[in-house]
Amino acid sequence: AETPGLEVACVPRRERPFDALVGPPGMTLHTLPPGAVVGTSSVRRVVQVKAARPDLVIRPIRGNVDTRLRRFDAGDYDCLVLAAAGLERLGLGGRITAILSPPTFWPAVAQGALAIQIRSEDRDLHAVVGRLNDDESHAAVLAERGCLAALAGGCLAPIACWARVAGGMIVLDARVFEDHGERVAMIAASDATPWPNPARVGSNDTTEVSTSLGQRVARALNDLGAATMLDRVRGLPPPTR
Repeated sequence: AETPGLEVACVPRRERPFDALVGPPGMTLHTLPPGAVVGTSSVRRVVQVKAARPDLVIRPIRGNVDTRLRRFDAGDYDCLVLAAAGLERLGLGGRITAILSPPTFWPAVAQGALAIQIRSEDRDLHAVVGRLNDDESHAAVLAERGCLAALAGGCLAPIACWARVAGGMIVLDARVFEDHGERVAMIAASDATPWPNPARVGSNDTTEVSTSLGQRVARALNDLGAATMLDRVRGLPPPTR
């Protein structure tokens, strides 16, 4: 949720938004041997690994990137799932053995993006940091965050979104997952809207275009049962009639 008096004034050019596999050279998620141990604590990543390879063993892992890589190198895990952008920003892109990307693996909301948040009334600072803004990245983040907010989801919810500008449109794909033990349920929704050109992200009209796109996709997901799925994930009782 937005903090009153603050705003995201700038989103620089987004890095690759997808997840990455760190494992033996040449190994992919689909070529890992049965029973291989995958390290991740993200619910979103866990359910997608299970959906793709129910024969793998998933174990939680905590700590910063260096800590996790040390545990992989020590043989505690056969592979890790990490954000590609985090590895690349740390100069560790060479540790990536495979990129996990749509349509088989969906990223977290705003993954790979940075944001500069400032006081809303500080227009001088807004003008300064605005020079670093990447219009397409900012629009994509607004759409993804709009969808997440409309779903009342948080960072621990199994929600994935990927927005991008393509062919003169802002396109948003979103997924909601639910782990049923032996199987993973997924619902999907997509939508697109014309991309304003020239774009002025941060203006009321362009912000509304992106946020409205996210809200429409969230409504489509809720029509398919997303709210009920997310309530079960949170452990909330079903609504009474």
